[in-house]
Amino acid sequence: MTEPVAEPVAPAKPYTVTDVAGHVPVVLDDFVGATTVLVAADDREYRLRGAGKRDGQAVEFHEKEPASAADDAPVWRIIERGEGDIVAEPPRVEPDSHAARGRSRLPERQECVGVVMDAREELTSILRVAAEAAIAGGHPVLTYEGYADAAVLAGWRPPPTVITDPAGLAEVPDGTVVLDALGVPRQLAGRLWVGTSDGSLPAQQVPLPGTVLHIPLRGAMAP
Repeated sequence: MTEPVAEPVAPAKPYTVTDVAGHVPVVLDDFVGATTVLVAADDREYRLRGAGKRDGQAVEFHEKEPASAADDAPVWRIIERGEGDIVAEPPRVEPDSHAARGRSRLPERQECVGVVMDAREELTSILRVAAEAAIAGGHPVLTYEGYADAAVLAGWRPPPTVITDPAGLAEVPDGTVVLDALGVPRQLAGRLWVGTSDGSLPAQQVPLPGTVLHIPLRGAMAP
């Protein structure tokens, strides 16, 4: 008797990574540890929650909901293809899996954000999951620290500060780091913004809009 041979499953197209922990990804180390990742494909965006770990020249991102005890979490592979182009390869699909028979490659618990959640809605969703997990574990309420830990573990961060006017660059303290419109990280040193590849520029010449990546604690600008 001849056994049928499973047809090979074509590798899925990598997803473009548009955000990690609330900011534009710069390096692969941005994906290490507990965080959230926003990936895009076919004009839709999907938010992944979980944790990443280095694997050579890539990061293995284990998608996992907060407080989940599942040990079979889908694993995405985050790679950099050069020139700051960071993409996410979706979990591999075995030929005999449900996905190979037509189910979406995206895990069911993955949240579609084609209609993008605002910061308040996202935080509410995270805290709801944490509260339900606490109740299921016999704890009537979480402490303030428990809620804070749940939010941080899920990768939630306040919305990024975006500077659109050169005057805004003059209002931040020395040592502030921004990602300019060309994707170049720049740090304020005195009156110049020092880039990683093209020297220093005065505020009037920095390509905007720019996303604030870091503000020193003293004299920090509110987000």
